[in-house]
Parts: sequence; structure tokens; C-alpha cells
Amino acid sequence: MEQDIPEIVSRASRGERQALSELYDRFAPLVRAVCYDRIGDLQSAWDVAQEVFLTMLVDLEKLKDRSRFQPWLMGVTRNKVADFFRKKARAKPLEEDGPETPPARNPDPAEEEQLSLLKRAVRDLPERERLVVQLFYIEGRPAREIASLLAMPLRTVYASLARARDDLKRRLNRIEERISHEQ
Repeated sequence: MEQDIPEIVSRASRGERQALSELYDRFAPLVRAVCYDRIGDLQSAWDVAQEVFLTMLVDLEKLKDRSRFQPWLMGVTRNKVADFFRKKARAKPLEEDGPETPPARNPDPAEEEQLSLLKRAVRDLPERERLVVQLFYIEGRPAREIASLLAMPLRTVYASLARARDDLKRRLNRIEERISHEQ
């Protein structure tokens, strides 16, 4: 499949819908995982990923070396994430009254705390393990697809998942121990 990318990119740059769809299907999980990794909010990450693919549609014909598509797309992704943070920094703070509509549900404080701890622990993982965890658990991608997306052997994907689970378990246990000693 990797050797097919330059040919698919060439077809897509000529506006062929099937080729554009193939590129999206193949690279959207990776783009969304990278966006989520950097932003930390799933909805914002998906929004930024959509901006990445809109930019791809507009600028794809400018890509001269078709074999460099994935690094080029990752550069577009990094730029769009940076744009997101620039826009966020410029945005006006909300009125002190808060949002006009109430939250959809009343979150359980204990559940919210656990989720927050898990997110923090995932953020602290090494980048490769973080991406593998996000693609596997958040995106729901099969290990073979992750191996292809990240250009790594399948056994490395499984090893990264195992290391990440062990690391997360250790981190969360340390946090729980620290919390129980403080109480």
C-alpha cells in the first residue's frame, strides 16, 4: 500500500474523488490522533483534523514530490494545531455568567477526576505509545492499520500497547497511593 501513495496523490491532485477518499480513509485516523495528542480535546481535535483535510484539498497540487505526502500532511497538521492555539489565545474569555446553555449532564465528580487522571497519564506517555493508544483505544483502529499508518512492524504496535498499559497502570497506581496518603 505504501508504494501506492504517490499514485493515489497524483490522482487526487487532479481532483479524482475516489483518490481523495482513499487518502482521507488512510490518513484521517493518524491526523485525528496527532491533533488529539496535541490539543487534548476530542471535538476540537476532530475540527482541526477537518481543517487539515480542507487544506489538503486546496494545496495538494502544490506538492511536487508525491512520495513525501505523509510528511507534508503531518506538517499541515502541525500548522493547523498551531493555528488552533493561536486562535484560542486571541479568543475573548466568556462572560462571567458562563455559557448560555447548561451542561448536558451533571458529571460525577469521582468519574471526572478519574478521567482527568487518565488523560494526564496518557499525555505523559512517550509520543509513539501515546499515538498508538489514541489510535487503538480512541479511534478504534485495528493494530494492523496502526502499523501501516505509523510505518512500524505489527509486533511494535502490540509491544507499544503493552508498554503503554503497564506504564498507565503504574502511573495511576502511584497517583491513587499519593491521594490515599493525603487523605
